[in-house]
Amino acid sequence: MGAGSCELQALDPGGDRAVGVAFSLKDLDDGLLDGTEIVRRAAETGAKVIFVSTHHDAQRAIFAASYRENLNSGLGYGWLSGLPSEAAFQDPDTLETINAAVFGAEGALGFLEEVPSYNDSEVTRAYLDTWKGVSSKAGCLEEEEEGQVTKRASYCDGDDDFRTAASYSLFWVDSVDVYARALHATGGVPADGAAKIDPRSVYDVILASNQTGVTGSIVFDESGDRRGILDLLNLVVSDDDDDQQQQQQQLGQQQSRR
Repeated sequence: MGAGSCELQALDPGGDRAVGVAFSLKDLDDGLLDGTEIVRRAAETGAKVIFVSTHHDAQRAIFAASYRENLNSGLGYGWLSGLPSEAAFQDPDTLETINAAVFGAEGALGFLEEVPSYNDSEVTRAYLDTWKGVSSKAGCLEEEEEGQVTKRASYCDGDDDFRTAASYSLFWVDSVDVYARALHATGGVPADGAAKIDPRSVYDVILASNQTGVTGSIVFDESGDRRGILDLLNLVVSDDDDDQQQQQQQLGQQQSRR
């Protein structure tokens, strides 16, 4: 499905098949559809367990509607989320917690890939030294000269701390490194265009990768998925000093290694 397509997968209570409840994220954004309608469609399937494969904004609308309409909510029902995140329970503008979304999703389970921190490898040290020399907060600002955006003096580092990075950017760093190594191993990129890159050879080298990057060990399975760790999270509502709080507690980890 494309970025604008979303779906709930409801487990058919009369068998072992999944029943899809598809909807458009654009329709939700444009007000042509709301969370209540989506939840009602899911309720019509008679399912007790529903997998939510959609964006944070849609999850928020679905969970809140589930609680307010008392549909697919409470004992006997279960949510599985493909993208567990605090953003599904917060107002996107004020970041205040939306209680209806929290209560509607109470007990939800979801897998989230473990986002690593920098490790103390040779690759990490080399990357940080390089990044320190070419990045700054000033690089986040565009300068214009006679109506034209000029070349930035450095790469953008939002907090001006070369030792930190947005979580997924660490994966991007390793992705570029793995790809560059594969190109080098298969002859590199010809400067004159006389020769062509063999995509299959590059892919085979990537598939056989076994190296340490800034995110740790990089190994792929036969389908090209990186072997790593998934955290199983459970949304729990708890009472703390008379204030109800939601927590996504880690229940365990799943190693994708075989």
